[in-house]
Amino acid sequence: MQSKIKNFFNLKNFLRAIHFIMIVLFLLCIIFLYYYGTNDLFDNKLYIVSGVLFAEAVILVFNRGKCPLEYAHEKVGDKREFFGHFLPDYAVPYVIPVVAIVTIIGFLILYF
Repeated sequence: MQSKIKNFFNLKNFLRAIHFIMIVLFLLCIIFLYYYGTNDLFDNKLYIVSGVLFAEAVILVFNRGKCPLEYAHEKVGDKREFFGHFLPDYAVPYVIPVVAIVTIIGFLILYF
């Protein structure tokens, strides 16, 4: 029992949890963007959401489409990409481009 608990609380699982929380944050920002765009709402919260999504985009562009946390995963011996734990291997390379397109469409809905 002790070894199962110790294996659960290792650095690899901690990084996966942090990565998961960040992805949920970004997805909530995209949902918020669509909600505000479809209901013609505009307030200060939208600036925060836009800033978070813009920062994510800049970071991904500078890392050539790869999440910076993937480098940390590699250092602790996690060979699979984060989305490889949930999706089939053939779908993993398309996750970031699809999410980027969905985000761009959300901004277009918001501003037009």
